[in-house]
Amino acid sequence: MNKIKAKEILEARCRGLSLNEIAKTLHASKHSVSMVCSRAAAKGLTQQRVDEMSDMDVYALLFPEKEASNTIYTEVDYDYVTSELRRTGVTMKLLHEEYVDKCRTDGTLPVGYTKFCTDYKTWRASRDYSDRIIHKPGMTIEVDWSGPKMHYIDRQTQTEVDVSAPYRRYRWSAYIHRVLCGILSLDTSMERRIVYLRS
Repeated sequence: MNKIKAKEILEARCRGLSLNEIAKTLHASKHSVSMVCSRAAAKGLTQQRVDEMSDMDVYALLFPEKEASNTIYTEVDYDYVTSELRRTGVTMKLLHEEYVDKCRTDGTLPVGYTKFCTDYKTWRASRDYSDRIIHKPGMTIEVDWSGPKMHYIDRQTQTEVDVSAPYRRYRWSAYIHRVLCGILSLDTSMERRIVYLRS
């Protein structure tokens, strides 16, 4: 679950920001901001005390009912997930299996795969990450150097040559088109793009 940034909200409120300004700055709903401020006022939470508490402590104090339900499952380290996804061949499925194995070893309860993925999307959205590239159809094309490298045997030298295989998915037919490429360079990438556009 994407937790409300309770401490940041209270710190921003102390600086004199309005509820609308806080909601816009922290990418939170105005309802969440208002609820944090009202609960903090009801508990007599001062700025000095907020400064002495961690983010998790402030959240637990203001939302004890939500914190109690969250502690049932082991929290996922999505910073680690993000860094691991940059590695070749790593998928969300593999990372979830790794997370589940660790929970079993520790004797804790893991979240399911669907929640694992859904919470990760929410986590990324809260940090202004973006996976979508918006462009006009037919104007640009995105080529992804994806997955582990392939290889072939050079008949003349009898040596194994590593090659990358950029791919594209045809939107309407759903066919996958891959072209082997031995050298990763800007010129080579442009040549591959020309091949795709002609195809």
